[in-house]
Amino acid sequence: MQKTGGVFSILAGLSYLAIGILVCVQPVLFQDANVDLFLSTLAVKPTCFVLYYLAIALSATFGIGAIAAVTNYFGVAENEVVKWAMKLAYVGFAILAMSYYRVFTVKPYMANFYTNAPQNAKDIILIMDPYISFAPNGLVTYGLVGIWLVLISVLAFKKKSSSAIYTILGTVLGVLFIAVTIQNVGALTTAILNTAKGIVSFIWFAIVGVKMVKTA
Repeated sequence: MQKTGGVFSILAGLSYLAIGILVCVQPVLFQDANVDLFLSTLAVKPTCFVLYYLAIALSATFGIGAIAAVTNYFGVAENEVVKWAMKLAYVGFAILAMSYYRVFTVKPYMANFYTNAPQNAKDIILIMDPYISFAPNGLVTYGLVGIWLVLISVLAFKKKSSSAIYTILGTVLGVLFIAVTIQNVGALTTAILNTAKGIVSFIWFAIVGVKMVKTA
């Protein structure tokens, strides 16, 4: 179980790395608040957008495979609150995966229709975003996963059942997962939080996964 979970954790980390690379290649991906620019660019140059959505869906899919193994590796799987938090994380990752597998197939069509639609139709299209309909504000997709990350990291740190660097970094990551769900903090703050979440996600999932595989 530990080795398999470690592999899934590494794959999740690599998915977060792919997300970061795609954002660097196509900066408009980080400008989704400017809906007109976002959808217009997606309609003309869809490749990076489609790969970006697929990478997010895969990060969640691989995350599901890592939850139980990482929790066991941290030595806190028997805690009843952690068992509850694991279920929350499964829900969060599952909905994130479903959301972006749907976005991956639907949003390019949405963008093409949007660019050729009259203004009154554009206003309607914007409230039918396939991601928003599944996971408004990321409260479920990121917030629930963040609760799991914080709980297993804090408890493992207290028990000294795992390396301090993993538990401290895991706590930071959990806080970032929760923080990105906060609304009305400004575009710059949102961008900073999402960037930090992506970087720390890649580092944490990758190094924890490698350690799990090596010690399995």
